[in-house]
Amino acid sequence: MLRIYKQITGIAFFITITVSAFGQSTNSPYSMYGVGEMGDTDFGRSKAMGGVATPLYSPFHLNPENPASYTALGMNSFILEIGATAKYLSLRAEDISYDEFNGNFSYLAIGFPITKWLKSGLGLMPLTSIGYDVMQQAEDEYDGNMVITNYRGEGGITNFYFDNSVQILK
Repeated sequence: MLRIYKQITGIAFFITITVSAFGQSTNSPYSMYGVGEMGDTDFGRSKAMGGVATPLYSPFHLNPENPASYTALGMNSFILEIGATAKYLSLRAEDISYDEFNGNFSYLAIGFPITKWLKSGLGLMPLTSIGYDVMQQAEDEYDGNMVITNYRGEGGITNFYFDNSVQILK
């Protein structure tokens, strides 16, 4: 029982620290519209196969697209998957250019057995990201002075999930 308590405490601590890393991961002015830039929700193994995720069934990898695949996890297994993304952005317009390189976590996922027939997984995955800092200069129509307006925003939407899988037949 103490071992399980230590594992749960460690997982909670790790998730708490990692949540702060899911902050701003873009510097694009286009992220100011709607909910921001949509993120990629595929895991590394799925990306390597062109986004095909549903049929993956493995005791060594997690697949939140198909939680039923967690039944492949062994009784003594604990799987931790972490993904990262790097992105280079280059914007050009007339005599202005902007180049930016940034990176961020893509996902954090944990899979573990509860009983011989019940397996679970939980994870965090950013769905959207917002990060912009746009300055607009315009002439005031009443007195002719230059007015500078700064638009700044950051954040996004993060998905937390808890999956369960039950193996009914062997």
